[in-house]
Amino acid sequence: LKVADLAASRKGQALGLIAYAGSAHLVLPPTRDTAVVAQMAAEISPSIMPTRGDRLDLAIAKAGEILNADDLGGRILVIADSVDVDPASAKDAHLATGRLPVHFLTINRPDSAGTESIRRVARDLKAPVEQLTADDSDIQAIIRTAARAPMRSTGNTDARWHDAGYWLTPVLALLVALSFRRTQPHTPARA
Repeated sequence: LKVADLAASRKGQALGLIAYAGSAHLVLPPTRDTAVVAQMAAEISPSIMPTRGDRLDLAIAKAGEILNADDLGGRILVIADSVDVDPASAKDAHLATGRLPVHFLTINRPDSAGTESIRRVARDLKAPVEQLTADDSDIQAIIRTAARAPMRSTGNTDARWHDAGYWLTPVLALLVALSFRRTQPHTPARA
């Protein structure tokens, strides 16, 4: 739902989608058809991922690869319930992107261990963390932060500035929390 809110707020501005768990996969390259991004995000679930895990570092590297390949510039939004990766790995991946700006949206309670794990990694990446809200104030805060950020040059000889918004939004965290594990149906014991 938050991806849909963000897509509606950024209508006509390029958004992309990456899903990650134990591996990272491009779901949708940056497109100005934000409704498609929202629709694809709604279809993603942990069951489609080939490898279990929480490799935020791979997701950041994949986002950097896409955004830097065509000098798109942009920002990375991570929507997650927790981060279970060595902060140094995430920091190394972030440095390799040329330090593309990262922003986190945590979908857990503010006092949860999952939110604290996100804050720990965010500190290393110098990335802001927004807390999930019932209204759209979280999305509006993310958009305001993006608007205040310095813009990045493409590096071309006729360098033009890119929109400081989220070109590759979101690196969508597939929730690997215990509550999203598939359970096996209980079969009664036979005598």
